[in-house]
Amino acid sequence: MLHLIFSPAGLQRAQKHMASEDAVVFLEDGCYVAQPVPGLTTHILDSHAKSRAVEIVSPLAACSMSDLIDMIARHEKSISWK
Repeated sequence: MLHLIFSPAGLQRAQKHMASEDAVVFLEDGCYVAQPVPGLTTHILDSHAKSRAVEIVSPLAACSMSDLIDMIARHEKSISWK
């Protein structure tokens, strides 16, 4: 499952449903609460972080819109948390 985190409230709701094989991408206002999720691949959409003056620090991985599209295609399911 690919979890798309769009807001701080979305992160709170998503955390209860994350499993070890999942991945996470923070975008839009979710960039403000971007944090590594232990045991999961965690990305932040670079253009959204930049437009919000959010610094991308390790172990968060920056991804482009093209990378996001690839991740959505690779995962069987994705869910948006707003």
